[in-house]
Amino acid sequence: MKNNNIILKMLFLFSGILIILTIGCSPTVTNLQTVEVSGPPHRHLIRITENKKEGDFEIHSQISFNQQNKLKTKTEGHTDVNRFDVYELEPIPESSYYREHAGVNIYPFERDNLIWTIPGWQCGIDLDLAMSDKMAITGGVDFAKIYEDYFWGQNIGIGFFEESETWAWRFDFLWKFQQMFFDAELVITEDKPLRYGETRNVLFKYYSEMKYNRNFSTLLTFNSVRNDWPINFFSNFGIGTQTFYDASTKFNIVLLNTDAANFRYSRLYYVLNFGIFANLTQNRRVLFGMGLIKYDDEKGQLLVPNAFIQYDFKFK
Repeated sequence: MKNNNIILKMLFLFSGILIILTIGCSPTVTNLQTVEVSGPPHRHLIRITENKKEGDFEIHSQISFNQQNKLKTKTEGHTDVNRFDVYELEPIPESSYYREHAGVNIYPFERDNLIWTIPGWQCGIDLDLAMSDKMAITGGVDFAKIYEDYFWGQNIGIGFFEESETWAWRFDFLWKFQQMFFDAELVITEDKPLRYGETRNVLFKYYSEMKYNRNFSTLLTFNSVRNDWPINFFSNFGIGTQTFYDASTKFNIVLLNTDAANFRYSRLYYVLNFGIFANLTQNRRVLFGMGLIKYDDEKGQLLVPNAFIQYDFKFK
């Protein structure tokens, strides 16, 4: 995939130069028509607070199973369309260009143009070290596979916790680095108004890339601490952002800043997890839970329910 990405980037750069030579120095506008994204949703491992003291070290391992494998929604930036919600153009004979006529594409696009492919499962490992009786540092990696492509993620953060005789809470600040792949269809048009009887040239281009995106999130976890119960309970709430694709700088450079479109799709998400846990031995703990990740997209269609199993090793 890396070699293919290098070739695609070279072809895209050459295409940008060709566009400038063909259209001339007149300004152009680039629109993102459709984009297919592949990659996992942001998963966060559960960090239980239970008799945690300075110097305690824990290893958390989790596998989660996503109940949705393909979601769709609408992104901004699509061109206007005709009354049938189609971008209507006239092919130019013996040319890769199309011609757009005035008065045809005058309606806003309403359909879905982002398709997100989600892995059926994903797993992660976190390390957690208590720097005091109230604060810990954490970090880890996660992994997912979609078809033949592998997606890696890393996280690092800091957590603050408090414990009473029967319950405990923890608040985490996390920085997340996640690989995502996107494949975009672009429309490049002459930047000029279409008056009655006028036309403008249009060109389609395609671009794809696997890229690490950086985001921030916060998590609040509550759990019971009852040694006289066979099992205990936890709940976990979170809010953060996830970037699905970000190539605005690359596109602007290729097209010599003649386009004003922003090729970045980053959305706020909300996390809810709940479940049970039990100590198998003094140094081993198992968790079973269910979760929901809700994204703040334009149509409210990005919703990922999941179930997970987590196994913790404790070193005191």
